[in-house]
Amino acid sequence: MQKNKLLAFLFDKHYVFYRIAFVLVFILLSIHLLFFKVNITENNQDFEIAEGSTLNSVIKMFYDNELITSTWRFKTLFYITGNQNNIKKGSYRINNGDNSVDLIRMITQGLETTHAITFVEGQTMQQIFNLIKKNPNIKQTVDEFDEEKILKLMNVEAKSLEGLVYADTYYFTKNTTDIDLLKTAHSHLDKKLKLAWNHRQQNLPYDNPYEALIMASIIEKEVVFYDEASEVSGVFVNRLNMGMPLQSDPTVIYGIKKFDGNIRKKDLRKDHPHNTYTRKELPPTPICIVSYQSINAALNPAKTDALYFVSMGNHRHKFSVTLEEHNKAVNIFQRKIKKK
Repeated sequence: MQKNKLLAFLFDKHYVFYRIAFVLVFILLSIHLLFFKVNITENNQDFEIAEGSTLNSVIKMFYDNELITSTWRFKTLFYITGNQNNIKKGSYRINNGDNSVDLIRMITQGLETTHAITFVEGQTMQQIFNLIKKNPNIKQTVDEFDEEKILKLMNVEAKSLEGLVYADTYYFTKNTTDIDLLKTAHSHLDKKLKLAWNHRQQNLPYDNPYEALIMASIIEKEVVFYDEASEVSGVFVNRLNMGMPLQSDPTVIYGIKKFDGNIRKKDLRKDHPHNTYTRKELPPTPICIVSYQSINAALNPAKTDALYFVSMGNHRHKFSVTLEEHNKAVNIFQRKIKKK
């Protein structure tokens, strides 16, 4: 008799409404039991899953940290979604409003928390190294700023590390190593430099892309507004072609170990490999990291007759063709700067 009632409920068309209601109630109960919000606090919002963690150990960690209140409900959801063997190691952050499904998706798809670090154009590699050292989310593998060692670990053949990363913001997951980050930034520079080199003007005074990078670094330190970059480049290219020293103050400053912000005549006269007052050729290495604007300016200088420029005190420059014009501009604008 009971069997006949059950068959009637399952197959009799008069019970269609009841069957639909039963299914809906079952679905709603399942959603209520399994798709639940997690208890997010400042203490448990960030967590790490170690390599080799099992489903049981992860669920226990969540329960102990009061992220979830029921281990069996959470475990059941793992099996229903077929993710019981897909847990990924990593550093994670769960957001307010996320539920149990969001949490499972995060740790089974490896949606780790990302961190950012910005390498600013004009910075030296020593400054970049110090920036990386201060970041708690980067795994430190190099204790001291040893250029030769770092270059070897990066698998880069170069005489100096200076300028060999691209100025940009880089996103990474926790425990990314310092060397991996530098490799990424160097790879970006390599791509940008190759792109610009392949679209360069003809008959430039550079034998290779590295020399263009050196020029770009000088331009980077000379300009504040990039609309002047190609004009500054044009002046420097003219000087190189004429065998004139570049006479760029930033190259002199680069060689001063403890620069106090004031460049003196004795600094200009003191010879060192990067001093473009005492030497006519390009410096042996870049003097900072660069932007694409400076790279492009170095490889596409403005067509100009100018051989000189001087700061006007407003982060812009006055360009001159003759030394007489330049000296007049120096007298005018440097006097204004001194008055300030």
